[in-house]
Amino acid sequence: MIQSNTEDIFAHFQSNRDNYIILTTRSLDIDVNVIPKLLEIRPKYIGVIGSRKRWINTQEVLQARGITVDNIQTIFSPIGLDLKAETPQEIALSIMAEIMLIKNLATGEHLSLQWRKK
Repeated sequence: MIQSNTEDIFAHFQSNRDNYIILTTRSLDIDVNVIPKLLEIRPKYIGVIGSRKRWINTQEVLQARGITVDNIQTIFSPIGLDLKAETPQEIALSIMAEIMLIKNLATGEHLSLQWRKK
């Protein structure tokens, strides 16, 4: 895990598919400046924390700046799985579960249901 300000963050990454990045800023302005750079390094996962409304606004600005819809659709926002998470710990768990789902090409299906099908 790397925690960094936006100016230094790119020194920590090489362009590859082994990176899983969660952007947790409090500003749409920061997001729209960082996301195009994140897309260039082609991580396996880019997640942007924030409300649905903020993500809609972010997408509009990115498109106005020339980022394609296809590239925008590779970004996960709002992030996490629908676990009805409320506490910071539950939200973190839902985000990490989503990353594990992507990393392991998993289905997210209940194991008990998979076993019953066999």
